Amino acid sequence: MGKDNKKKEKEFSKMNRAELLEILITQVKENKALKETSELREKENEELSNKLTEAETKLKEKEINLEEAGSIAEASLKLNGLFTDAQNAAQQYLDNIKLLEAKKETAYKEIVGKAVTEADRIIREADEKAQLKEFEARRNASLITSRAEKECEQKKKEIDKYWDDLTKRLENFYESHQGLKALIQSSPK
Repeated sequence: MGKDNKKKEKEFSKMNRAELLEILITQVKENKALKETSELREKENEELSNKLTEAETKLKEKEINLEEAGSIAEASLKLNGLFTDAQNAAQQYLDNIKLLEAKKETAYKEIVGKAVTEADRIIREADEKAQLKEFEARRNASLITSRAEKECEQKKKEIDKYWDDLTKRLENFYESHQGLKALIQSSPK
C-alpha cells in the first residue's frame, strides 16, 4: 500500500495546477454524488423503518385467531424474528453506507492535502526563482551601470585632453601669428 501512495505522489508531482484542480473538482463531484446517494438511502431506510413500524402496529392491532396457545406463541416468535432480522439488515446497510462515505472522505482529504502541499511547493519554487532572477537582473544592471560610468569617465578624460591640446594649439597658432602680424606691420610699404 505504501508503494501505491508513493506512485500516486509521483504522479501528482508531475501534474500541473490545472490537472490537480481538475482531480479535486472530480473528487468533490464524486463526494457530493456519494453524499446525495447516502442521503437518499437514509431516506429510503427511514421510510422502510416507518413502514416496518406501521406494519408492526397493524400486526399488534389485529387479532390472531389461532386454535392453540402454542401456535400463537410460535407465530409471535417467528414474527419477532423476522422484524429483528429486517431491522438488523437495515442497520447493517446503513453502517456500510457510512463506512464507504468515510473512506471516500478520507481519500478526498488526502488528495486535497497533497494538492495543497504540491501547490505550496510550486509557489515556493516560483518565488525562489523570481528572487534569483531579480537578484541577477540587479547585479547585471549594476555591472552595466558601472561599465557605463567608467566609459563616461574615460570619454570625459579624452574630451578634456582633446580640449587642452586644442587650446594649446590655438594659443601657439595665435602667438605665431602675433609675430607674423608684428612683422608685417613693421615692414615698409
